[in-house]
Amino acid sequence: MSQYQQSNLITRAAELARKLHAEQVRKSSGKFYFTAHLVPVSHLVADYGGSEIAIAAALLHDAIEDQGEKCRSMILGLLGSEVLSVVEECTEAGTGGVQKAPWQSRKEAYLAHLSGVSADALIVSIADKLQSAEELAADVENRGDQAYSIFKTGKSGSLWFHRALVNAFYARIEALYMDEMPIMALAQRFESAVNRLV
Repeated sequence: MSQYQQSNLITRAAELARKLHAEQVRKSSGKFYFTAHLVPVSHLVADYGGSEIAIAAALLHDAIEDQGEKCRSMILGLLGSEVLSVVEECTEAGTGGVQKAPWQSRKEAYLAHLSGVSADALIVSIADKLQSAEELAADVENRGDQAYSIFKTGKSGSLWFHRALVNAFYARIEALYMDEMPIMALAQRFESAVNRLV
């Protein structure tokens, strides 16, 4: 794949993500979801050595979950099966859109699923959770436990999930023999953010 085609892939992914999330705002800040979350996640993936496929998938990692099943055919048609495969690996189990499965079952299934994800999906997942964790940590440092009011499960559920993610990420990195690669530094940065969630 030429550099032009690679850049074009990411451009098309960004355009589709902007369209799919046009009406969506970040729950924590009220900012436009595309620029407040999806773009920063894609930058993290790029900064820590992610492939062009992973960068494109990072821009769309929440599309199926948040906008529903219709997104699968759109991603496939515009970006191809490799990008769709990574997005699907990053998607929580159950129906997307407004009819998501219960929180606890979704999180437990996601944690179990991480034990078998590809390297591309793993770096997208860590970047996704890192961006959110660093945002939450800054909010906790400013507002204390009030920062957890946006979560249905409150502080206890959030802390449980973040700590479980740390273990799941390290386990998968080791299983893929990636502990000497930049993705390990990304996971360590995530762990540092989680340690601030007290």
